[in-house]
Amino acid sequence: MKKAFLIIVVFVVLLTSCVPKIKEGEVYDKDYNPAHTSVILMPIVHSAGKTTFTTLVPMCFIYPEAWYISYRAFNEKSQKWDTATVCVTHEVYDLVQIGGWYERTETDLYKQPRVRQKDKE
Repeated sequence: MKKAFLIIVVFVVLLTSCVPKIKEGEVYDKDYNPAHTSVILMPIVHSAGKTTFTTLVPMCFIYPEAWYISYRAFNEKSQKWDTATVCVTHEVYDLVQIGGWYERTETDLYKQPRVRQKDKE
């Protein structure tokens, strides 16, 4: 029982550590990333009894256009700037100006969305 609780605690800590510390701040950078495609080779390990071999399978990912806003807030405790970068909609990107104030919303993403291209049958 203690082991399961410890695993859950570690999992929650890992999930919360992926989210930026700050929820609002001054916009210091804006970036546009055009749509592009990326191909990676995913290693698949097969085992047939005593023999093990690896096959590299190509996977194609399609990344749509993405707009990023980077914002920062000064942390009095550490005397450093805390920063965060989020992926927003085109409309929000156009509304926000460098030097302006930005508050993170639930719809903001932390990574560019991607879609895996299915193999043609």
